[in-house]
Amino acid sequence: FNEEGFANTADFVYMPIDTDFGVNRGYAFVNFRDPKFAVGFREAFQGRSMQRFRSAKVVKVDRAMVQGFHPNLAKVHNQLDKYVSIGALWFCQD
Repeated sequence: FNEEGFANTADFVYMPIDTDFGVNRGYAFVNFRDPKFAVGFREAFQGRSMQRFRSAKVVKVDRAMVQGFHPNLAKVHNQLDKYVSIGALWFCQD
């Protein structure tokens, strides 16, 4: 993410973890600070293979139903009761 030029473009990143296997579930939720960053991210990653993981899967970038820092944070917070480990969560609010 950062190495591809997207450092400081998002204020919320959540990557759910499969606690049975200790790996990510293969998707993440990202809230970009500006829509132009989301467009750039889609252009950079759509259809790209993740060679670091030796998988035939490719990246698919979709618009999330939940938009904004606070709504995303609330959604994850509401799920804390359901999961012991929610996964990797990063956020930065100015």
